[in-house]
Amino acid sequence: MWSIALLENTVMITSECAEELFENAQEYQEDIWWESDDVIYGGKLRFNPDHQEHMDFLWREEIQELLKKYRVEGRICFADVEGDSSGSFWGYQFDGQGNLENLKGKVVWSVEDAA
Repeated sequence: MWSIALLENTVMITSECAEELFENAQEYQEDIWWESDDVIYGGKLRFNPDHQEHMDFLWREEIQELLKKYRVEGRICFADVEGDSSGSFWGYQFDGQGNLENLKGKVVWSVEDAA
């Protein structure tokens, strides 16, 4: 078994955006969210760690388009540290103007300074 980790999530969404995501961005009912309250937590787009490697649903074009429509701003980043793509780091950056950029990350190691 493997899973991915959510490393960063600074994307705030409105309750209207959450409702539209719930109603229109799932391929079928309960595909991603069981109820509309599951879409948002603390004002942020919610990712369920129980979905393991399927937690990242932002690759879906319909979800990207809705988030761009609502002009969300922020960054969402994931990592795969134990699965088929171990060592992969990726994410999405929304600029608040309706644009999205895909991110690719890497880990940089350095020697720890002796104190």
